[in-house]
Formats: sequence, structure tokens, C-alpha cells
Amino acid sequence: MRIAVRPRRARNRVKVKNPQKLTQDELAAIAQVICDTDTEEEVGGEGDSDGSEQVEEEAHNSDSEQEISELEEVDEVDVDQSSSDSEDILLSVLAANKQDKYIGKDKKTIWYKNYPMSKSSKSKIKNIIKILPGPKQCARDITDETSAFSKIFDDEMIEHIIHCTNLEISRVRENYDRERDAKDVTKTEMLAFIGLLFLSGSKKQNHTHFLELWTKDGTGSEIFRACMSYQRFLFLLANIRFDDKTTRHERKKIDKLAAVRYVLDKFVSNCKKNYSMGEFMTIDEMLIAFRGRCSFVQYIPNKPAKYGLKAFVLCDARTFYVSNLELYCGKQPDGQYSQSNTPTAIVHRLLAEQKGSNRNLTSDNWYSSYPLAVELLQDKITFIGTLKKNKRELPIEFLPNKNRYRQTQMDEEEEPPRKIRGRCSICARKKNRVTTITCSICHQLVCKEHSVNVITCHKCKEGGSHSE
Repeated sequence: MRIAVRPRRARNRVKVKNPQKLTQDELAAIAQVICDTDTEEEVGGEGDSDGSEQVEEEAHNSDSEQEISELEEVDEVDVDQSSSDSEDILLSVLAANKQDKYIGKDKKTIWYKNYPMSKSSKSKIKNIIKILPGPKQCARDITDETSAFSKIFDDEMIEHIIHCTNLEISRVRENYDRERDAKDVTKTEMLAFIGLLFLSGSKKQNHTHFLELWTKDGTGSEIFRACMSYQRFLFLLANIRFDDKTTRHERKKIDKLAAVRYVLDKFVSNCKKNYSMGEFMTIDEMLIAFRGRCSFVQYIPNKPAKYGLKAFVLCDARTFYVSNLELYCGKQPDGQYSQSNTPTAIVHRLLAEQKGSNRNLTSDNWYSSYPLAVELLQDKITFIGTLKKNKRELPIEFLPNKNRYRQTQMDEEEEPPRKIRGRCSICARKKNRVTTITCSICHQLVCKEHSVNVITCHKCKEGGSHSE
């Protein structure tokens, strides 16, 4: 008698040691640990210093909330973690669950479940604001739009623009046969020219052909023809300058914004000194629509204009007043204007005039970080913002859990009844009719022939009883 012995197939099984006898939820929570290092990177990189057109795509998404689909993403886990690190994280998680606090993934940051109650009912010093919001003393005499405009675009700025424009006009005057076609611009004419630009923008006429604004058949705007001819308007539009073009090349070696540096700094300075911010501030980016020749044009697909110049702006949350702004031009050459473009550095530069005022700042997750909140609190500024899920200061309990999310959905939904296949209880055995219809009264399987409808059989309708 021979006995054949077949060798057992090797099964690919991995034994996992679980000395603490953890549950599946605790093991899943540990597996969700994200070990991505979150270092701030500067916005953009090296850029061309010349005036050639270069479009840079901006990857910054300012959405504050994460979509539900992101919960389905599997978080990356560092497979090179040592067993000792895993045990330390495990012990910290288990200890925090038993207490009234959470511990971050960096094992240092502590998040309390409940806000610490103060013994006194008085407001904390960091929430007391002693500055009255609104126009400052130098801007209290504003009575109309013209006086408000003169506070932001003061005479010194207008005179500088007139001087630089006349320098450009004198350079191109030799190209015109008649001297009156290239005469210097005066202050009154410059203010009228700027006013026409504001008027066309307020009436959404930026895509209107300029000749339609000077028509005489009643369809155009009379104020345009009353101010100047369209030839003069186009001449000023082509020759307006904000700096001395003869010295621009030397200044561009250390500053990409050399063409508008003086006017931009003067504009920001006037915005700061004429208005006092309220208690709530916001910092975000804005895109100034522009498609001309520039080395730092940005492409942001989620903005209405998509192409333009990007600016980081500090605004009043109630009145939307712009108190400070910084035009992004990429990495500046080494020199006076070279500075860091990290989110934290941008926030500190924009808030330089507001530190110590106990105001509150709100921003999106591109600027938000735990170290920034601590630094601003030391500067007497409170902070509100959303955090990205790869921040190491976040506890693993705060992260989206795919298994927990799906289990919650299954608990909320009722489990559909299981269909049972079997022989009809009324038919003879020799017919052997297989069916899945169950009577709702006697709970016996019945075929279509013996069912009045899908829930009641013939015998239950007649009031009788039956069995197999």
C-alpha cells in the first residue's frame, strides 16, 4: 500500500507581532502617520532679468477646505521607520487618548481637547484693541472722491510721473513732423488722462474699441471727446513712464521692479499712512490682469483673468481696504531688494506695521503653520488659518481616516436584505421550482404562480396555513 504525500504549498504569510494587543482601529491610526517633512520653499525660482515675456504657472491653490475625494487618498508612510519610533508614537497616542489632550506627530506639540478656562471674566490682553479703525488724522478732511484720490495719488507722485513722461516725449519728438503732436504733458492733462482710464474701467470698457468712445453719432461718451482727442490719448498711453528710462538698465541689475519702484513704494506708503486697519485682517494673493511683456507674468488657472501680475495683499476684513501689498517678481538679484519669498517671510513683511496691535489675521493653508502662529502671538497678533494635513504638528487623530470614513457610511446606511434561493413551499416536490420570492406573512418561499404579489402568497391571502 502506497501513501502519496503531497508537499504543502508555501503560503506568503507575514506574522505581525502585537504585544500590546491593539485593536484594528488603533493599528489603522498608527498606519496613518505621515512622516513627510514640511519645509517652506520659496515662491518661484530663478527668473530672467530682461524684459522678455515669460509666463510662470502658479501651483498655489488657495482653497481652504479639502474635498471629500481627498479622504480617499492613501497617505504616504515612511517604510524606513524603526520599530522604536513606532512604539514611541504608539505609546504617545494611547497615553493621549486617556487624557484630555492630543500629541502631534513631532511628539512635542500638545493639543488640548478643551479650551483652558480663565479664572477671571475679563478679556485677555491679546484681545484688547486700543486703535480706532478708519481714516487717520491726515485723511479726516476727505469730502469727495477727488480729495480721496489726492490722498493716495498725491502731488509728489503725479509730478514724478509727469517728469518721467516728458523725458520720454522729448526722446521721441524727433519722430513727429509737427511739434504740437508731441508736446509736453501738463498736470491738468495728466489728471484728465488718468481720470479717463478710471472711467473706462468703471464702465467695463476695457474691451471696447477706443474709436467707439470718441464717436460723434451719440453712441460714444462725450466726456472723452471733451477732454482730449483720441490721437492725444493714444500718444500719452504709449509714452507714459514712471521712471527715468536712461538709468533703468543700471537699476535693473539689483531690482526687477526698477521701472515702477518709486511709484509703487509711494502708493503703498500712502495706503498705510491714511487709514487705520480694523481688528480683523486678511492676507491672500490677487492677480492683476496683464498680458504684456514681463519676465514675471504668472499663470493661475483658478483666477478669472488667469494671466497677470501676482501681488500679496494685506486687507481689512470688513472694509476690504488695502493697507499693504507686495508685488511678486520672482527671485530678485543679489542686492538691496533681495529677500526671501517663503510664506512666513511674506506674512512678517506685510505685518511689519501692525505688530503689537492685538489684531487678528486670517489666511489660507498656504501661509498657515504652527510656528507662524506662535511667532505672531509673540508679536501680539492672533492668527486663524487652515493647516495642511502633512504638518508634523498635527496629531494623527486629526487626519482623515479612510477606513473610519467608510465605516461611518456603512453604519448610516441600512444593510439591504439578503435574497434566499430555494424551492417553492406550495408546489409539489417533483416540480422543484426554485425561487427567491418570500411571503411577508409566513416567510416561506413561493413561486410566481402561487404569489398574489411579491409579498403575499395564495394561502396567506385565503387565511390558511401551510408548511413544507
